Amino acid sequence: MTKNRIVYGIAVAVMLLYIFLNDDPMTYVALYAVLILPMVSLGLALIFKRQFTITEALSAEYVAKGEIVQFKFVVKNNAFLPWTCIQARLETHSFGLHIDSAEKYFSIRPYKSNEVIFDISAQYRGSYKVGVSNILIYDFLGLFKFKQKHDKTLEFIVTPRVIDLSFLPLDSVIQDAAADKNHRHDEDYSVIADLRKYLPTDGYKKIHWKVSAKKNELISRDFQETEKNAAVLLVDNSVMGADRFENLALEDAMVEALVSAMAYCSRRGFPISLRCLADEDASFTADFDYLYRTASALEFGDFGGFNEHLKKYTNLYGGPMNLIIFIQDIDASVFASLRLLRLFGNNIIVFYFDEAKQHDEINQLRELNVHCVNFQEVQNA
Repeated sequence: MTKNRIVYGIAVAVMLLYIFLNDDPMTYVALYAVLILPMVSLGLALIFKRQFTITEALSAEYVAKGEIVQFKFVVKNNAFLPWTCIQARLETHSFGLHIDSAEKYFSIRPYKSNEVIFDISAQYRGSYKVGVSNILIYDFLGLFKFKQKHDKTLEFIVTPRVIDLSFLPLDSVIQDAAADKNHRHDEDYSVIADLRKYLPTDGYKKIHWKVSAKKNELISRDFQETEKNAAVLLVDNSVMGADRFENLALEDAMVEALVSAMAYCSRRGFPISLRCLADEDASFTADFDYLYRTASALEFGDFGGFNEHLKKYTNLYGGPMNLIIFIQDIDASVFASLRLLRLFGNNIIVFYFDEAKQHDEINQLRELNVHCVNFQEVQNA
């Protein structure tokens, strides 16, 4: 726009010089035309600046980490006036996103439309919102610009990668009475361990009809486990430190480890129970798609301490089980809880994410025959 104004100023100066050199009526007409033309351009721009139809869409709502999702922004001109320059600026509203170019310039002919595409990729898993925050419209002379706000945003979810964890030592030893069930999960329907809200994956045997009638909603029962051939995944999704970038990297690594462990357990035919802070659902399921979606949308926040979560599990379920634990920090209280769970006969696998920070505690856990996995090494392998 600055260049156009300079050119326009030069044009006016040239016309004034031409009048000085050749005092003729036609030169005055040309000067008046040069002076009036910007006002005409401004007036037309003010009249037709809102004669647009805007549509926008994402190429996909779910993409894997590292894949490119396209944000398509289409503008249709509903007026006879051509627009020589329009600027659209994309706002990401999130960390960890990379855009090929945040600003796009384009022109639109009368009664035509134009499509611009922004290529977006995400460094971390999570839910992201993107949208064109504002549109800059220039008149056909390029001397004036008008800013139009555009508040609509679209959301897409970046899902974590699944890494091969076939080295995990899952314990498939089950009780003799259940040995002929092909290592399938079974429950003792005579002992109720807990009540919770009904899930689509629950069978009719799990519905507690009397409690459901009282609460006017479906309530399911969790029965005492009779087999060891299952996996419980405990996740420390408590609030992290103050550094937002470090938090994003750690959250991403923890969720990536979580879905990778889920995938391996699912391939082995192990029913899985995902247990995280602020989520009391403790049901077992073999539906990997459901587990993957749940883990991909896992939130980290101020949900209390992870050690209290471990103590609650220890008090409710003392029997042996495959326990896969994803932890941020191993302090003395957490170590004591893990030691107690190991003494109860649980097969424990601990995923940790900072070798230097957890070095001594990890060595002590290994002395208790707890399998410890440094997930940073797995990612870099």
